[in-house]
Amino acid sequence: MSIRNLIFVSFSIILQSCGGEKIKPEAYNDALVTEQINVVKASEELQAGFDTYIKEDMETLFQRYINQVDASLKKVNELGDYNNDDTFQNATIELLEMYKTLGKKEYLQAKEILSKPDSIYSKNDEARVELLFKQIDRTIQKATTAYQKEQEKFASKNKIQLIPDTTLTK
Repeated sequence: MSIRNLIFVSFSIILQSCGGEKIKPEAYNDALVTEQINVVKASEELQAGFDTYIKEDMETLFQRYINQVDASLKKVNELGDYNNDDTFQNATIELLEMYKTLGKKEYLQAKEILSKPDSIYSKNDEARVELLFKQIDRTIQKATTAYQKEQEKFASKNKIQLIPDTTLTK
């Protein structure tokens, strides 16, 4: 299971916008997308850790994921709005908050189930973990779609063009 395969494509900006803003819309978009990418990468690493579950590694990956989400939320909040419009910033915060919630709920539940010794790990546990991963995928897909719509509105409003930059997600 890879989030990258679901829907994530980062966007970079190729057109310069006119105006005297403190920060160009391209740079604002890139700053928000960078934090999205950082969290997606941490999520992918965590999910890869679930695939090969080693308790000590899992704890490290889980904590790294939680720390990255918190750090990215802090940066996005500190960035502030763009020309008194906080719509895209709020969409990014909502996306990152969704990842935070996954860490407190679904990812945590999966980690706890997978940490069970083999002698008590059951078919029900296996089914529950599979269900959790499907739920995670659906949640991420829905939140990412909403985020991308707001990103596209931001780009349109600020007359910039988004192009996929897959080098950031490899």
